[in-house]
Amino acid sequence: MIIDFQLEQQLRFDRQATVLLQQKASFFQFEQIADVYNAEWLKAFPQGTQCSISGLDDGADEYGIQISYKHQSILIDYSQPIKLVHRDRDGVVHSMLLN
Repeated sequence: MIIDFQLEQQLRFDRQATVLLQQKASFFQFEQIADVYNAEWLKAFPQGTQCSISGLDDGADEYGIQISYKHQSILIDYSQPIKLVHRDRDGVVHSMLLN
């Protein structure tokens, strides 16, 4: 049996993104950038995943988190309402609004 490691990493990204889409709004509340980078759920994404954060500083009410691996991504737009957008390995977009 031949294992396609790239496909396995893509599937891992999609599984973790699906976990995030099932969370409550409070799951995405962070006080500072370091809190995001230290989050256990971020470590569950495959090696090589990139994360960028914008707008999260002292007292910020709104911010964005972009997580990507190759052509897959998940955007967490923390505002009212919180919006999550996941583009999976097939290019299909999944989105969720949280209040």
